[in-house]
Amino acid sequence: MGLVEKLRNVSLTLGLAGSLVYGWNYSQSSHGIDLNQNSKTQITEKLNHDSYIKKVNSIKDTSGNEVFTKEDSESLYSNRIEIQDLISLKEFSKDFGFYPYRASDLIFLEEENVLLDYTKQSLEETIKNSKLPFDSYSLSRFYLMGIEPKNIFFEDTPKPNAFISLPRWDPGEIGFWNSDSIKFYKNILKNYDVLARVMFYDTDYFQTRDKMRKEGVHFDFNLICGHGSRKDITFDAREMGKKPIPAPDLSFLFGYGFNLASPPIFDHLYQLDPCLFSVPIYDSYPSQVLEFNDKSSILEDMKNDRYYDTYFLFSCSTFMNNRNSPTIGEVFVESANNGQIIYGATEPFRSDYIDVISYYPFDVRIINANHKDITYVHKPKMFGDVPLKILNNISDKFL
Repeated sequence: MGLVEKLRNVSLTLGLAGSLVYGWNYSQSSHGIDLNQNSKTQITEKLNHDSYIKKVNSIKDTSGNEVFTKEDSESLYSNRIEIQDLISLKEFSKDFGFYPYRASDLIFLEEENVLLDYTKQSLEETIKNSKLPFDSYSLSRFYLMGIEPKNIFFEDTPKPNAFISLPRWDPGEIGFWNSDSIKFYKNILKNYDVLARVMFYDTDYFQTRDKMRKEGVHFDFNLICGHGSRKDITFDAREMGKKPIPAPDLSFLFGYGFNLASPPIFDHLYQLDPCLFSVPIYDSYPSQVLEFNDKSSILEDMKNDRYYDTYFLFSCSTFMNNRNSPTIGEVFVESANNGQIIYGATEPFRSDYIDVISYYPFDVRIINANHKDITYVHKPKMFGDVPLKILNNISDKFL
């Protein structure tokens, strides 16, 4: 064996011994892994984390108390909420007297891709109008609809006026926040001056409309959205007892909206798959709905409507035929004493069934997957099927 071969063997032997002595350090280093660099990265991340938490804790309310708890700070950090964004929102505390949003709200807005500038501009408009900040869900819906911050509060122009009542509850967002629904809302925005509000309770609906009426605002078109049945229109159904229910994706069950506030349907879903809900079914069921009990309120709300004001009940089965009892749609019809027009559906439907004939004056047809027209239309009539407004137009033109 030559000298070169002997030296090579010695080198290999030392290498093997070294790997045994130095263990993972030597082995990983020989494979291009630098543990020193890993340690540096971990130290840097720890410093960044501690610095972030310290800065979050430095954000105080007008009373000098920390805005966010320790758990809040950790959640904000893990969700990568920019510290500068948190600090920039602090400037609104002096106007509201409190920090405008909780950590959970900020994380939700981030998940919904709502830009910080949009949030700040909406807060500025809120201050101008002497209001409190909108809840994060409402703000995310305005953003999704494409409502500019300056138009969140109603601004009257020569265009006709529309009121859009949106539900807080939409499991899986398959009913009112799919692409067809959003396109529908945006087309309304193009044709009307719009006030859009998210409803939690039926009282929200009536109080909002009464307030706008007292401010001299009249709505030519009224869109009422919510999962429904022949008996009611649901605004919110997230609570059973005192525990929140997550919104499950139920698209695999039905392709259209339905009334999940109905106890039988809740029971059916729970028996079908208890994992749909993280809490058990309770004896008390949600009541955040427009229903028969609201009949007097609906009548009172509609008594000052003008002739040919229009309502579209964007809700399933509001005019489903049943001779034994009236429907929620018929409650609106019975309250339409001033010549209002009411649109609804006789069956469950999806937003892609909606075929808008005209946005102003509003006219719509609901055609299901079998090409069946399931639209119910109530119009004031005279001389058969000719609406009185058409006759008035004819008389104005020729008489």
